[in-house]
Amino acid sequence: MSSMDKKKMLAEIILMMFVFTGCAANPRESDKKEIIVQEKHPDEVNSQKQAEKPFDKSIFREEADKKVEQYLKGIMEKDYKLLVDVMSTEQKNYYPEERAKAAIKDLTIFFQNDKISYKFEGEEQSGDFRIQAIYKYKIFSEDGNGKTIKVISSEGQIYITGDIFLTYSHWAKNRIDRFIQALRNKDAEKLAGSLSVDDLYYPLNEAEKVIARYEDKFDLLTLDYKFIGINEREDSFIYLITGEKNGNYIEHELTIICGDGLTSIIDDWMPSNQEVGRTYSG
Repeated sequence: MSSMDKKKMLAEIILMMFVFTGCAANPRESDKKEIIVQEKHPDEVNSQKQAEKPFDKSIFREEADKKVEQYLKGIMEKDYKLLVDVMSTEQKNYYPEERAKAAIKDLTIFFQNDKISYKFEGEEQSGDFRIQAIYKYKIFSEDGNGKTIKVISSEGQIYITGDIFLTYSHWAKNRIDRFIQALRNKDAEKLAGSLSVDDLYYPLNEAEKVIARYEDKFDLLTLDYKFIGINEREDSFIYLITGEKNGNYIEHELTIICGDGLTSIIDDWMPSNQEVGRTYSG
């Protein structure tokens, strides 16, 4: 092989090496893969960090006390943001501001705007493997009016649970608002809607009877309501329906029971939805 042929061969080898290394450094567009980094919600990040730490009950007790103190401060200062902050991540996904504001309004009436204190009442056992601990607290005002709440540590979260006000005040108010408005307007269809629960629908003919009963007792356009308390089991709100009949003041008490994420009106003047309600199929 001549020296010229050797130089030509060497040049071709160098060129091939350049092309090869160039292709390796710059892959074709079809070979590129886009890496997408999805940011997590701060609550999820904090929960993951907490879940990675070994559980310490002494530390949890300190954190639980802080949550309760924040809850009390939110009520007394009427700061709904403080109550939103003690909710679980799940609760924060469904009208958290509205729920906190409704809770503060009802709690202010419940505690009669008095100074509120708390007392630790011990640990509650749970069979749920996701729950590290549940601590019970008694919340009470100076006149002795009180209720219980719980602080739970679960899957890296610490939040308040077992509170009828945080969980249901907003939904109870929404239901009784619709109930009273339907009575004022003598709207049987909307009244039936306000009395329907989940897949049980209040019959239209029964709703018409309710309107007739209330019209017999009240001048319907004078109807109003106010929250006055909760029952001893802390699973029902008590409301006072007020109004006039021929210029005379009239009042009537009813309750809204709560449970499993649902609310339902119980009124001595009408059959309950559980008694007469019908499913989609009739």
